[in-house]
Amino acid sequence: PQGSKGFKGMRASKTRPGVKVPILVESSAERVKSWREDVKQAALRAMPTGWVRLAEDKRDGLVIDMVFTRQRPTALPVRRMSWAGSTPDVSKLARSTEDALTAAGVYRDDARIVAYRRLEKVFTGSRDPDALPQSGAIIRIWALRGSAYDIAPIARRGTR
Repeated sequence: PQGSKGFKGMRASKTRPGVKVPILVESSAERVKSWREDVKQAALRAMPTGWVRLAEDKRDGLVIDMVFTRQRPTALPVRRMSWAGSTPDVSKLARSTEDALTAAGVYRDDARIVAYRRLEKVFTGSRDPDALPQSGAIIRIWALRGSAYDIAPIARRGTR
C-alpha cells in the first residue's frame, strides 16, 4: 500500500521562517518500494518491442482493471465465501501500482485514468476468475482515444 503516513514530529519550514511543519514518513516505504519495482519489471517484460506510452494526447483516457490477490488467512474456512476486507485498503494498493506503471512507461501520467472497470481484492483459492494461486495482481488497461468513453451517461442527461 501507498499513502499511509506516520507522524514523526515537527520541524522548521524551509520556505516560511518561524513556522513549524509536520514530519510525515511513509509507513511502509520498503514494502512499497519492492512492490513498485516488481510491478515495473513485470510491466516492462509484458510490453512488446517498440511500445508507445498510452494516453499521450491530453484528450485520451485510460480504463483499468486491477484485481489484487491476497493470501487467505489460515483461520478462514476455504469452503466459505469471504471478502478480502482487511488491510491494506484497495485504494492504497491501486495508488502504488499506478505509480509503478507510470515509472515503467506504460502511460505518461496516472491522472489519465478516467475509470476503473474493476478494482478489487480477492483471496487465493477463491472462485474469482482473476484470483491468482499466490499474492499478486491482474492488471488490464484500455486506452481511449478522444472523448468516446462516457462513464456517467445517465447523470449527464439530467436524471438521477
